[in-house]
Amino acid sequence: AAPAKPEAVELPQEMMLELVQAFCRDTRSDPASAAADKFRNSLITNAGDSSVRLRNSRLGMHSGVCMGKVFKTHPLATLDLQGNVMRDVGAIALIALLRGHETLRNLTLGCNDLGVESAIAFARELSSNNKLLSLDLGNEAAGASMYNNRFNAIAGVAFGHALVTNSSLTHLGLVGVGFGKNQDEQADTESQAAAAIKTALIVNSTLKVLKLGSNGLGTGGCVMALQGLSQNHSLQTLDLSYNGGGPEVGVVAGRALAANTTLTSLSLSHNRIGPGGTSSLAAAMLRNTSLQALDLAACDMRDRGAIALA
Repeated sequence: AAPAKPEAVELPQEMMLELVQAFCRDTRSDPASAAADKFRNSLITNAGDSSVRLRNSRLGMHSGVCMGKVFKTHPLATLDLQGNVMRDVGAIALIALLRGHETLRNLTLGCNDLGVESAIAFARELSSNNKLLSLDLGNEAAGASMYNNRFNAIAGVAFGHALVTNSSLTHLGLVGVGFGKNQDEQADTESQAAAAIKTALIVNSTLKVLKLGSNGLGTGGCVMALQGLSQNHSLQTLDLSYNGGGPEVGVVAGRALAANTTLTSLSLSHNRIGPGGTSSLAAAMLRNTSLQALDLAACDMRDRGAIALA
């Protein structure tokens, strides 16, 4: 018989009390209310010694600051707070926690109403942090949350620079955070974020998963990321879906795959690659031996592109 799984260890009562109090401040709830009781039960179910997963729990900046304090010496490995409302204040408290923590390796803060301030703070932390393995700040499908993280091209440049020096991160999720826009919300025609990420991909040797879908990178931005991929020897998954790329993306993706020997999954779905770009990609793929999954859904490949891929 298989050995019994060890029972999850609950958080200490004093720690749970502080977290409930912070939740009540965030939600303006009474500690004796049904909302507080529901959150208390969620802590019992979803928070333990090594993992805390409190998605969509209405946690705000008071909870972020509280976690930054109570988890300092807690042997936490994974902290998943997707879909809350930490905002920059709460996020920066968690960055301070990350900086001094001995065991925290995985952090998820997508859809938390984060802005450029916390994005750049995260990038700076990554520049010197060589313990964190996974960071996901990406949003869900468009319109799925009122509190999507909103970054810009400058934040994208900061993350690119951070990946040049970081030597521990294996997973970076940045879906739908706005890297294709400038501070004035206009499209970044210079593709600054993608240019920095291209440089990072050429240099970085530890990152395995990079998710950049739905960032409005356009053809130029996608091309730059794929040019970086052609000289990368560690990445296994790259998501460039929903970025408004054109036929040139397919051509350059083909060149990248012909040169790359590590990538196993590539998503270019919902880009306007067309039959010409798809045909170029298909021809170049004949020289690739590592790719296992290629997503070209809604790429306007038409019959000619589909035949080339067959």
